Amino acid sequence: MPKDTWLGIEINLNLGVLKITPERISNILKTANFLLSNKYLSARKLSKFTGKIISTKYVLGDLVLLKTKFLYKVIESRAYWMKFYFGKICYKV
Repeated sequence: MPKDTWLGIEINLNLGVLKITPERISNILKTANFLLSNKYLSARKLSKFTGKIISTKYVLGDLVLLKTKFLYKVIESRAYWMKFYFGKICYKV
């Protein structure tokens, strides 16, 4: 049964299925909890999280592009990379 893991994505060629590994899901959730628990966020930390979400596109589909649009707008609104975002990021999934 040809099955392999590459960059946190489990690929099963027999079933034609892509899955995100539990370690990668845990890492994304840990980062999300860190961001939600902090009052001040830098563009760097926010873009790292956005990249982790975007990299799941091949498993979750184009929906991740729509759901991360607000994060891109917040990142683009920064004058420089380490400038902090003082607002609360509330986004309903």
